[in-house]
Amino acid sequence: MKIEVQYFPLENCSGNLCKIVVETTDYGSAAQIVMNMFNIPQQNIYAVNTYLG
Repeated sequence: MKIEVQYFPLENCSGNLCKIVVETTDYGSAAQIVMNMFNIPQQNIYAVNTYLG
């Protein structure tokens, strides 16, 4: 399923809330994928939701 993850980039970036859509089986793995992709800690994950687009 497609899952939208909202996250804050690292402190040296603009600090704006970003969104990305990943395709995986559950919310936990979606958050982990984004943390790994952008090398951010879990506290930078703002929200994980089903993608409705």
